[in-house]
Amino acid sequence: MHPWTFGPVLGTVLVVGACGIGHEGTAAHDPDAWSRGHAFRHLDRALDRVNASPEQRLHARMIIGRAAVDLEPWPDAGARMRESLVEAWRSDVPDREALHRQLDAEVEALRSLGHALVDDAVDLHHVFTREQRETLALGVR
Repeated sequence: MHPWTFGPVLGTVLVVGACGIGHEGTAAHDPDAWSRGHAFRHLDRALDRVNASPEQRLHARMIIGRAAVDLEPWPDAGARMRESLVEAWRSDVPDREALHRQLDAEVEALRSLGHALVDDAVDLHHVFTREQRETLALGVR
């Protein structure tokens, strides 16, 4: 898997997938708002499936909202790296070290995002009862 596609996949699996919801792409007019709306629609259906209380719904929506915002910049990471590589190919003397530093920075940011998404998934664990978590986990399998 390419490093620039790993962030959205990781986020989907760990956070959004934890509630039995998925990600189907973006809309051209406002992809971030569309993705958040899409995630919240699926989240609401998952919460309906487990008869979540109003308090559980509030906490789950806050956690998923935080994760959705964290994921917004990741489609741009691949584009940035591709743009830098194309510039390097067009250059008479590509700066290998600069490309390595850029890649290292993207990977470090991805690692930080992954940790935040794992934290979000664990935070979701504490929102639901054991029975609700089991029902939600069935949607991930």
